Amino acid sequence: LVNESAGAEGLAATLRKHNCLSQHFLIPCAEKARREFEVEVEKAGGKVDRLTIYQTVRPSDFDQATAQRLARGEFDSAMFLSPSAVYNFMDMLGTDSFAYGDSVAFCVGPTTRKALAVKGWKNVVMSETTDEDSMIDAVLAYYCKSK
Repeated sequence: LVNESAGAEGLAATLRKHNCLSQHFLIPCAEKARREFEVEVEKAGGKVDRLTIYQTVRPSDFDQATAQRLARGEFDSAMFLSPSAVYNFMDMLGTDSFAYGDSVAFCVGPTTRKALAVKGWKNVVMSETTDEDSMIDAVLAYYCKSK
């Protein structure tokens, strides 16, 4: 089976299409993991047991010099692989919204794209899928198109 789209919603849609949602699933996940898949499974009569195996914790230190370089526009882009990365990054910058020029944010998945939008990034490029090759394709397509 291949997911119809990225994320929990895509997984649920694919399993629903093949009448496989009414099973009992174990989901090893982060403490802050989204619950969309669980909701869809339970709607279909299935069951999900969550097993928290890690926590997303912001580091206690932050390279302020790098943050200042971002503020001066020294970076063309940033890559975000999770919503937690977006929220922790912005928290560590000490701001609720991105106001650092035209830097592009590359991201994987609609949830990370939404987090970037919430935090004010205007120039966001989302890879087609969540794998590394897709992220590389997105970067190459953006920069080749831009020149």
